[in-house]
Amino acid sequence: MDSRVAPELVFDTGLGDLYVLRTGGQAVGPVVTGSVEYGPVTGGTPLVFVLGHQRCGAIEAAYKALRDGKDLPGNLRAVQQALKPAYLQVAKEGGTGDPVDRMIRAQIKLTADDLRANADLAPLVRKGSLVVVGGYYSLDTGEVEVLTGAPAGAATPSPAGTGAAIPGPSAHPEPSGTPAPRGTVPMGTMPVGTPS
Repeated sequence: MDSRVAPELVFDTGLGDLYVLRTGGQAVGPVVTGSVEYGPVTGGTPLVFVLGHQRCGAIEAAYKALRDGKDLPGNLRAVQQALKPAYLQVAKEGGTGDPVDRMIRAQIKLTADDLRANADLAPLVRKGSLVVVGGYYSLDTGEVEVLTGAPAGAATPSPAGTGAAIPGPSAHPEPSGTPAPRGTVPMGTMPVGTPS
């Protein structure tokens, strides 16, 4: 949802190359989940990428409200409730560092895990025709860190544009003009599917 994180720029794709759904704090419900299902179920989209980002305002607001035992106003209460499992996980695990950042990362993982277990997506994941990945975008560095779902043997991301890869279809050359190896998608070049 954040205007600072444009997936087409993060993954160096053209307009119309990605199905993009934006929600506050990667909060999902039936309508959002149905929209996510659309690409893989009807169009064979091979990759769903749950992308959260540093300093997410929705997660920060939910964190503060949950910590203080208050409710966010109006429909934001539904977002707060959707983010509560990530808050509870962070509270239970404890740890060091910024608790909001830990909650962002927990929410990314929980959302990706939920989508992987979804009744309509799970068979595609088991069959190998769909990969559901969760990643964290650093506003400070422009790097995408894969947190969950990278297939075994996949390279872990490194600074954007340096060739880190996640298996999947590659329809675009790397920014240098050098074609990507078949079966990999360099960070900065991650098409998610062909829109209808």
